[in-house]
Amino acid sequence: MLYKTYMEILPKLDGYLNENGILNLQRFEVFIKKLSQFDIELFRETYDDMKYMESKTGKNIVLGEKMVGA
Repeated sequence: MLYKTYMEILPKLDGYLNENGILNLQRFEVFIKKLSQFDIELFRETYDDMKYMESKTGKNIVLGEKMVGA
């Protein structure tokens, strides 16, 4: 996932994340933002699955609804 994300954004970065041993923070920020999209999507999918299970089982499952805004 890390490599795939890096390869996806590399053409847009105008260079590499690492320049002679120094991390380019502007480019790294772009990389981290792209990775965070994956985390948000994964959380939403998990949340939806757990809410579905809750509706089927009748058990209250707490996942942090305030974070999702649902």
